Amino acid sequence: MPSSCSTRSTRVTRRARRSPIPRSSRPSRPSRARPRTAARCSSSRTPPSPRPTTPPRSRPARTCCARSAPTCPPCRRRRIPSACHAPTNRTTSSSADTRARTATRTAASSGSCPTSCGITSCPPLARRSPLATPRTSPLYHDDPKLFSFRGRVVAHADHAGRPSVLLDHTAFYPESGGQMADRGRLGEALVVDVQLDDEGRIHHVIEGARPAIGAELEGTIDKPRRLVHMAQHTGQHMLSRALADVARAETVSSRLGESACTIDLDVATLDERAAAEAEALVNAVVDDDAPIRAFFPSEDELRALPLRRQPKVHDNIRVVAIGDFDVSPCGGTHCTNTAQVGFVRIDGLERYKGKIRVTFSAGVRARTKLAREADVVRALAREFTCGLEDVPGGIEKLRRELEEARQALGRVRGRVASAIAEALVKATLARGERAVVGVIEDASLDLVRAVAGRITAEGDLVALLAGEADGGTIVLAARGPGSSFDCGAFLKRAALAAGGRGGGRPERAEGRLPAGIDWPAIAAATLAAPGR
Repeated sequence: MPSSCSTRSTRVTRRARRSPIPRSSRPSRPSRARPRTAARCSSSRTPPSPRPTTPPRSRPARTCCARSAPTCPPCRRRRIPSACHAPTNRTTSSSADTRARTATRTAASSGSCPTSCGITSCPPLARRSPLATPRTSPLYHDDPKLFSFRGRVVAHADHAGRPSVLLDHTAFYPESGGQMADRGRLGEALVVDVQLDDEGRIHHVIEGARPAIGAELEGTIDKPRRLVHMAQHTGQHMLSRALADVARAETVSSRLGESACTIDLDVATLDERAAAEAEALVNAVVDDDAPIRAFFPSEDELRALPLRRQPKVHDNIRVVAIGDFDVSPCGGTHCTNTAQVGFVRIDGLERYKGKIRVTFSAGVRARTKLAREADVVRALAREFTCGLEDVPGGIEKLRRELEEARQALGRVRGRVASAIAEALVKATLARGERAVVGVIEDASLDLVRAVAGRITAEGDLVALLAGEADGGTIVLAARGPGSSFDCGAFLKRAALAAGGRGGGRPERAEGRLPAGIDWPAIAAATLAAPGR
């Protein structure tokens, strides 16, 4: 990787080669004593006479790279830096540089030739471009902390059925690369969404009336929202690097949502100790206050960079370097140093599509979650009348007591179920019947099941039981091992007659009927019906 000095000199040389500053404003260079020809033009020359009425045979306009930005046909001296063409070697710059580039983009989009060639017939760029509307120039690449700007409306459009406007340049970040879109205001209009279409145009979705085409407006970014997005996105880069270094778990995809951020890894398991180690490594880098640089490297510089992953595009590749910790291609908004991230926290690990998904938070969002969890722990400490450190012990003690109470209740329920089953079987056998019909007052489903289990434990008896609970009647039919009674068919007919629902297998069936029914009568009528 080249040193900072060599990189800076390369960048300056390339910028000088592509500089949109008029030649008249540049320092003079020694003349090469080559005579100027009529085909050449300069800002110091007077405009030529108008073209004849009959235009010469048209020739295809030369285009600029893959962005198809036409050159100035009369002088053919330099490509016009249009609103859809970004320099190939750009870095986070000062506000003065940003203002200079903004002025150049404004001149290009308005149709004036930024080379000051002096040719009055230099056609407006917007009319010569093959796109109906030029692509918006993204100011957020130059300065992620640019929260206000002035832009001109160049077109009205619609995105996903919602009205939108297109600007000559913008500081609003559109939703892309897993990062949510900015919000804010454009003049008096509220910007509720920002989206990027397939042609690379940035749509500012407006709530209400759209500003007129040609209007120059003040754009204001929702600063707290942008700062949250910057912290989450920078934290994701750092956590992906740490997980790759500590656990050899490469990031497959990431999503920075409104309430949760996730990283999907290419591993099937991830030890919680490894996750904690990666989290500690990230926060150590946060404490180091390492600088973060976003720039557009040259092809030679790009080949020398230790990228964590390969770029998804082939030109105008933007790289984000977090100190000497991580270098990744990315077009999103990021902090300018790691201390601005504040804090990164892994909130959970889960299995997702056979791999591991990591849920994390950073910055303000992480601090807010920690504060809420601290409030919960303090509330538990008050309930247990113990200190914060003793809450886990209090929970464990409560769990043991609950388990003991559950076991005691099971023993009592078993004795009650045995007594009820014995009484019902005795009465049924006294009548010479094999179907034990009974209603258990204030019984839970567990108790009804326990009674039926004791009745049908042996022999060919059939248990047809009901119990009132939760505003309805729970019913159960079960048969002994020596019986061929079809419990599912019986309960289905009984539920249909009583206006309830139920069914199951021939050996066992359950259902729920309306409250207040006469279960013995319904059971008797169903047993007496043909086709039982």
